Amino acid sequence: MPVWREQARRLGLQARFAVTGELTEPDVHAAVVEAVGELLVNVARHSGQHEVLVEGSVTPTHVTLVVRDDGSGFSPDNASMRTGLRTVDRIDNRIDER
Repeated sequence: MPVWREQARRLGLQARFAVTGELTEPDVHAAVVEAVGELLVNVARHSGQHEVLVEGSVTPTHVTLVVRDDGSGFSPDNASMRTGLRTVDRIDNRIDER
């Protein structure tokens, strides 16, 4: 996604993308772009790293994406729901309600 490449560049990240498939539903496309954008911001703010990998696949009915970096990490079970994670959770819920 060119928009992710540009955002990663602006954030000072060296990003690699390995995403197969294409999003055809405009609302889902916009939501996925927003969610990954928020995760790239989280990498830039919190990971202490400058390299990130976004990988996964999309189909008309399913989206699976993973955003990875080599930062210190956190356990999702123990992570506080900071603004960035709440934003991604809200976007995910918005897609699920469709």
